[in-house]
Amino acid sequence: SPCTNLNNVDVVYGAEDKLTDAIVEAYQRYSPKLVMVITTCTTDLIGDDIHSAVQKAREKIGCDVVYSTGDFVGKSRPVGIQDSLYALCDQLICRDDVEKNEGSVNLINSPTQRNANKLMEMASLLSKMGIKINKILFDHTTTKDMMDLAQADLNITGYRMSWAELMKARMNVEYCQITGWHRYNKEKNPEMISPYGLAGSSRVLEEIARIMGREGEAESVIKKNRSAAEELLKTASKELQGIKVAVPVGFSLNLLKDIGVNVAVLIYRTQTLTHGVTEKAIREIERANLGLAEIYDFHPELLVNPTPKDELVVFKKQKIDLVMAPAKIAHFYNREGIRTVDVNDFTQTKMSVGFLPSLELCRVFREALGRTSVASPLLGLMEFDEGISNLT
Repeated sequence: SPCTNLNNVDVVYGAEDKLTDAIVEAYQRYSPKLVMVITTCTTDLIGDDIHSAVQKAREKIGCDVVYSTGDFVGKSRPVGIQDSLYALCDQLICRDDVEKNEGSVNLINSPTQRNANKLMEMASLLSKMGIKINKILFDHTTTKDMMDLAQADLNITGYRMSWAELMKARMNVEYCQITGWHRYNKEKNPEMISPYGLAGSSRVLEEIARIMGREGEAESVIKKNRSAAEELLKTASKELQGIKVAVPVGFSLNLLKDIGVNVAVLIYRTQTLTHGVTEKAIREIERANLGLAEIYDFHPELLVNPTPKDELVVFKKQKIDLVMAPAKIAHFYNREGIRTVDVNDFTQTKMSVGFLPSLELCRVFREALGRTSVASPLLGLMEFDEGISNLT
C-alpha cells in the first residue's frame, strides 16, 4: 500500500500537497478503479485538510477517491473497517442514479472473514422463496460490487454495520441485523441471542421473508429443508448423544442442542469485553447464556476468566470429552489427553444461517473424537502466561 511517508517538516507545516501528489502517483503507477485514503494518528492530530487534498487529486486522476479519518462511526467495531466502509457508502455508494434490482437482498459477511461460501445455503433458501440475491460480500469484492449494493431492497448483515444504517437513512435500503443484543433486550428472551441452528435459522428466514413480503413461499421452503436436515441429523448425531463438551460463551448453543451433546462447561472470558462494554452488560450476557442453556436442558458449570490450570481441574472433574477452543491453545488441552475442535475455524468458515451447519458440526465433532489424542513434544514444552491466559 502506498503511503505519504511523512517527515518532521511535514508534521510541522502540514502535508496536504504531499497527500495529493501521492494519490496521483499511486494512480499513475497502479491504475486502480478506486483509491482509498486512510489517515493516521499524526495527520489527524495536526489537522491536515484531507477533504481538500482529496478533492484536488480527484481533478487529476481517472478514478474515484474516498477517504476515511476514523471519525465517522464512533465506537462501532472493528473501527477501522467500519469507518472505511462508512466512507465508501457516504462518498460513493449513496447516490441518485441507481437502477434498482427489485425484490433483491444483499448478504453481507464479516469483512475480516472474506468467505462468501458460508452464505451459499442461505442464498439458496432465499432464492427458493422467490427472493433475489443482489450481492454477496465480502470475498474478492470489487469496486463495482460495492456500487451495486445500492440496487437491493435489503441489506442482511451478521452484526451492526454503520454503513448499512446510512444506506437505510439515505437510500431507503432496508437493514436486517441478524445478531445483536437489541433483539434479546426487547423481550429478554435468551432464544433471540443466536440466529443459528435449526430453530434460530428458521426464525431469521421467516423474518427476512416478512420484510420482503414472501411469508407464504417461505413457510414451505423452511419446513421442507428443516425436516430434511432433522432426518439426516438422526443418523449423523447418533454417536454424539451425551458427549460432554466445554465451549466458550458466544458459541451457538442452538447448534449444540441440534447435535445432542451435553454442554457441561461454559467458559466466559470477559477481559476483551471490558474495553467497550459495561459491567452491567457483561453480567447480562452471562445471565442470558445461562438462561439459554437452561431452556435447552444444559446445566453447565460456568468458569469466568479461568486460568488454564483452573480449566483442567474442572474438565477432569466433569469428565469432558471435547473442548471447543482456538487452535493456538489446543496443544495445552491435547497434552492432557483432551481432544479439541477449533472454534474459530468453525465460526468463521461454517457457521451461518441455514440447516447444514448443524450437520457440519456433527462431522467436525465425530472427526475430533475419532482422532488419536497425541501430545506434541515441542508444543508440550510451552507454558501459559498466568496473567494472560491465552498467551503462551
